[in-house]
Amino acid sequence: MNRSLLAIAASIALISSGAAFAQTADLSAAIEARDTSALAGLGEGRSREAALARGVLAALHRQDEEAIRNLRTAARSRALSGELRASAWQTLSGVYLRQSRFAEAAEAMSAAAAFGIEQDATTTAANTQARIFAEALAEAPRMRSTVAASGETAITRDLAQLARADTTINGVTLDAVLDTGASYSTIAQSVAERLGLRFLDAHVTVGSATGDADARLAIAETLTLAGGVFHDVLFIVLPDQALTFGGGAYKIEAIVGFPVLVEFGRLEFAINDGAEHLHHRRSSRSGESNMILDGLQPIAEIEVPAANATLVMIIDTGARRTGFSMRAARDFPALVQGAETRSTTLGGAGGEITHDNALAIASIDVNAGGRTVTLHDVRVTENDRNQHGLIGQDLLRSGRGYVLDFDAMRFELLG
Repeated sequence: MNRSLLAIAASIALISSGAAFAQTADLSAAIEARDTSALAGLGEGRSREAALARGVLAALHRQDEEAIRNLRTAARSRALSGELRASAWQTLSGVYLRQSRFAEAAEAMSAAAAFGIEQDATTTAANTQARIFAEALAEAPRMRSTVAASGETAITRDLAQLARADTTINGVTLDAVLDTGASYSTIAQSVAERLGLRFLDAHVTVGSATGDADARLAIAETLTLAGGVFHDVLFIVLPDQALTFGGGAYKIEAIVGFPVLVEFGRLEFAINDGAEHLHHRRSSRSGESNMILDGLQPIAEIEVPAANATLVMIIDTGARRTGFSMRAARDFPALVQGAETRSTTLGGAGGEITHDNALAIASIDVNAGGRTVTLHDVRVTENDRNQHGLIGQDLLRSGRGYVLDFDAMRFELLG
């Protein structure tokens, strides 16, 4: 081969290498940002990168079997970079967790960690905590459920304005908080003992609004709510004082978390004639999805026109107020233009925490769930969340209710 041909071959190799690097960088960025539009484009074709993009996109859209198939293919492919294979294993672990396949989730997390990809300290700690949690549940049974095609139950609001409903656990009915922001159902230790939950040997550390807490794990034989019957329901068991506030004036006995609520399909919290009810039914997938699932977290996009911002926010029915994270302020500086600094106490079903130097936005218009809503006194705080903040009850109850449709993957505000 003469020098001219060698030069051409070298140039082609460099172009090919550069294109591959750019594709890897684009895919990594799309996965980190949970950018469904970018993932859809990158998922076209037959490459391993395309399989990974399709797998992540399917996981976000709750198409679990397609997600598992594509993510396994990508995770085991030596044609992909270590960073992308680690992302495949990590995303796969989130799918396994929401299916109560804890042993497989722990193995996937360990496989991701084995690549030694450098991460910030907060992410590393969170991933380690999640792996230890999954390992502790390796022998736990998978939750099973039978949910009627439709049903409803009355909703009451407590002192913190959180939604409560009659929930029967092991044959005993109590007033439980319904919290989509709770990755797992939670119960006070004395209540777990009184209801005869089966305690597991493991002790774990779990995150809450107030920081990390030591907890136990227990299994409820049955849980009944709004026409749904659930067996082998996992509960995180916290000391009574962790769910008691205001010197005993406000107590939570139990929280029904995301793994139970997602099984109902379409959830509608609606206020009619001054009374609030939870209605549920099955629905079909929609081409107009505006909600994703990041592991065990339901997430919706909201638009903030004044800041030209599109924010990805966790839908947290256990949060009293909507709040932004400092990631939102960093990504969209115009969001906090004119904000004041002040001390603030925030919380919900998971407890309360005080931030000494929170930013406060006096008022701001947001477009969410098909409606425009003006939020007041919105706080911006530093936390360890990857998203731009939380959608709380002030936004969710700005009209006559809201819809969380986990079949169609849609979030709506009722006018």
